[in-house]
Amino acid sequence: MIGKALGAFPFSKIEKIVRDDKVYLLKWRPSIAGLILPMANWLLRRRIVPARMLYGEEWFQWETFMYSELYHQSTIKISAHRFGIPYISSQNLRAILQNCDTAREEKIKSIALASTALAKFHQTSITDHSGQYYTLSHGDATVENVIIDSNRTNAYWIDFDTIHEPEIPSNLRHTDDLRAFLYTTASVLPMDSVEEGVQTILDAYINHGVVEILRQWIERDRLRYDLYSLGALRDGGGPQ
Repeated sequence: MIGKALGAFPFSKIEKIVRDDKVYLLKWRPSIAGLILPMANWLLRRRIVPARMLYGEEWFQWETFMYSELYHQSTIKISAHRFGIPYISSQNLRAILQNCDTAREEKIKSIALASTALAKFHQTSITDHSGQYYTLSHGDATVENVIIDSNRTNAYWIDFDTIHEPEIPSNLRHTDDLRAFLYTTASVLPMDSVEEGVQTILDAYINHGVVEILRQWIERDRLRYDLYSLGALRDGGGPQ
């Protein structure tokens, strides 16, 4: 029940704004999030691969760093607890998969684009503000947090408000991302499309070592005790 309730809670709000003739998505956490975030992070620390949601200045600094490193885009600070990220004309993958008017082939193509983009994301190495060098992971790699451009040619992973601690081995962090992506994709597909969708993810994700770790996790039933993720899966998302 706890994981289900927290999985449904909107930990951030988004609103489209214009500044200096540029369109941004304004992001902020509602005031009540500060009270609930400790419980969410308590559960996130107890996942197979621990993670945590960011808050305040740390959140802004990390999003700013990631958009600059990955997409050479700048964020803007609006106030102490509100900031804007660059707007891209797109749809998130959940919206595409749930749209009854979208052809099956287009949905499968979008899944493949997102999986390929996740693999590429995982190949990116950075040096963070503390001088630590490591390969990236997302921390909340769900279908809500990947967007497909309007031409259906590129996918972009976004919303960097949840992180894995960098000292966790990269193969485990990457497997956790693939787990989140695979499970949330399966949760929104019709039952007769789940097998094809899952296979598309595994085929497009090029790191076979990570795929093998995920297979082992599933076979050993190590995922059913992840209360936060199961609650988020049932309610259509994790941290927003």
